[in-house]
Amino acid sequence: MANFEFAELTIRRHKRPFLFDGRGIFLYRLGLVLVLSATAAPRLGHAGSSPPPSTVLTSVGEIRQLSLAAAAFNTSVRLQGVITYYDVNHEMAFLQDETGGIYFKITNSDPAAPSVSFGDRVELCGFTQAGNFSPSIVGLEGHPLGLRRLGRGALPTPIRPPLNHLLDPSLHDQWVEINAVVTRERRSATRVRLDLNTGGQQFQAVLPASADSPSIPASWLHQELRLRGVYSALFSQRGQLLGFELFVQSTEQIEQVRNDAMRLFAEETVPVSELMRFKDGTQERVRVKGVVLLHIPGVSLYLRGDDGELMVQTTTRERLQRGQAVEAVGSPAPGKFCPSLREAIVRAGELGPAPEPVELVPEQALTADQEAQLVRIKAQLTDVFRGNGDNLILLHSGMLTFEARLLFQLESGGQPQFVPGSWLELTGVCSLNAESDWRPINPAKPNLLQRLPTSFTLLVASPTDVKVLRLPRWWTIECMAWLAGGLGILALLASVWVALLRYEVGKKSHLLATIMQREGIREERARIARDLHDTLQQNLTGIMLQTNSAMKRLAVAPDRAAEALELVQSMARHSFEEVRHTISNLRATELDYAELGPAVDELLTSFGQPNPPRIRVVLPETTCRLPGILMNHLLNFIREAVTNALRHASASNIDIRITRGHELLEVTIADDGKGFETNGTDHLNTGHFGLRGMRERALKMKARYQLTSIPGRGTTVRLTLPLSEHADLGKPA
Repeated sequence: MANFEFAELTIRRHKRPFLFDGRGIFLYRLGLVLVLSATAAPRLGHAGSSPPPSTVLTSVGEIRQLSLAAAAFNTSVRLQGVITYYDVNHEMAFLQDETGGIYFKITNSDPAAPSVSFGDRVELCGFTQAGNFSPSIVGLEGHPLGLRRLGRGALPTPIRPPLNHLLDPSLHDQWVEINAVVTRERRSATRVRLDLNTGGQQFQAVLPASADSPSIPASWLHQELRLRGVYSALFSQRGQLLGFELFVQSTEQIEQVRNDAMRLFAEETVPVSELMRFKDGTQERVRVKGVVLLHIPGVSLYLRGDDGELMVQTTTRERLQRGQAVEAVGSPAPGKFCPSLREAIVRAGELGPAPEPVELVPEQALTADQEAQLVRIKAQLTDVFRGNGDNLILLHSGMLTFEARLLFQLESGGQPQFVPGSWLELTGVCSLNAESDWRPINPAKPNLLQRLPTSFTLLVASPTDVKVLRLPRWWTIECMAWLAGGLGILALLASVWVALLRYEVGKKSHLLATIMQREGIREERARIARDLHDTLQQNLTGIMLQTNSAMKRLAVAPDRAAEALELVQSMARHSFEEVRHTISNLRATELDYAELGPAVDELLTSFGQPNPPRIRVVLPETTCRLPGILMNHLLNFIREAVTNALRHASASNIDIRITRGHELLEVTIADDGKGFETNGTDHLNTGHFGLRGMRERALKMKARYQLTSIPGRGTTVRLTLPLSEHADLGKPA
């Protein structure tokens, strides 16, 4: 098929008259097939030694018209044109004639390489090659690339593509001119890269450089430049355009269009609330004023104006302090929930009093009005994730879990104590997250859109913005004394439980060994031990403490002693259920990489009771297999949710939906039961341990857990499991 395309293109190039209709087409193509089949055998038989075909292409346009299959036949090429980019260190060059531009490879070993430079008119001899995106020119073994300098030439007239045609594959290898704003310079030993933006399209300009070459003028930063260079496509492995970069020979091919920064700082300021609103006439760059809320050097700046907050994208690296007056000139653009300012130039003013944060509970932060707002939140620390740069902590309050990004290093001296279980008061900027796109609010007004925030991240600038309200209870002197006094009783109870469980574990382990015949017994026992430690041991500790409390209060406060005994009874009942489920879950090795659907169906059969509610299950369309430990946690999470709906909510209908994407596994359990109030109540301390168990299961799975309940309208539990956190999910069954 490639031979056919090449032969047909050759005939058309020589303008032979043919009758391309009906039988004429058939006879014409039949003749081509016969000719090519007669010549294919000798060509294939001597592919390593025979020279390329005798046809010679003399213009770039002819080569660019070849398909990749036709270019692979190494057709001879003799071109004359001007060098539009030349970089021997990276063995790349571009030539352009009156019909277009093309890439060819050059090395220091080529005799003509040192004597040729940018702007020279040359004669290039070589052969076509099928690249991954477009044809190019190469030399072959025994037929090296020929490059002869003819003298200085005139650069071609550049193509000036409009903004809406910048992503055009036909611009590849062509000499173009583009106006853009430079935002950053990055250097290496042999290249300079400029980050550029034009009309929202971001790209890079690449210039050859040496270690002692000067930087670009400082006055160019954040200014509009006119660049002339070679357009080079960035493409996927399927050969499809993704973006582009511009190969510019030197700064002589760059000129500043205008320097309007000082003029814009003299313009009238625009209120934050007026950005991106309807106004007759266009403003490419605007000026805003405010005070600093948070500055991430080289990345962004959050400021508070007279009528709202704003995120400003800026490369300013001089750290600005909270309360410092600033002016910013940049391009307004839509943000996640409110407009932002991009490619901004910032001018700092005097340092004033720090702005006051807004006191919030975490649930109040999930509104679009809180985007970029300076807030103060109290929450309990769940976990700490340390990184090379920023650090991340996980917190929860009520039923909501959120993240705080610490923009400072965690060091030992003078830093807050980040102990899981501590209650913290944090001051920072609220950054909302959304997983959905903009959606119409009213079908009658399709242009009026809204987006609902799903979570938020608190950006915390310094250690002074974190205050430890109280450490975990078990770190206090009083609790340590209680633990020391009850150590003997705890050891005795633990010994009895361990003896009983060892007996049951021994029987089940023997049964598993004979049925499964697998080598994972040690791992399974370790999993069981961890499960018992995380559930029974903690419950036993709670029972001991509540019993001692009740004994002390029995004489002086019998009501409070009765409450403690009721809690002991509830904890003991929950411990009994945990023992029963732990023993039944000794079958977890059977679930190792088992299918999720049958496992869920088997779990739900255990809820047999008079007049059971209607339980509907929606499973993923594709087979979903999980490791045994993860499957065990997930099934126990579903069991706790269904148990709560049956026992406490008196639900009539329970819907279980499990969906799996490329990165996430999401489980949603919704019922139509009684529901309950979620505001202002700590449901983990009410005596019902199902919610606590569900949260602990979610943390073990490194999953995000969210509970929503409305009195009289039911409860919805959502678990989002990031599959990337479990590297063994890719293991075959």
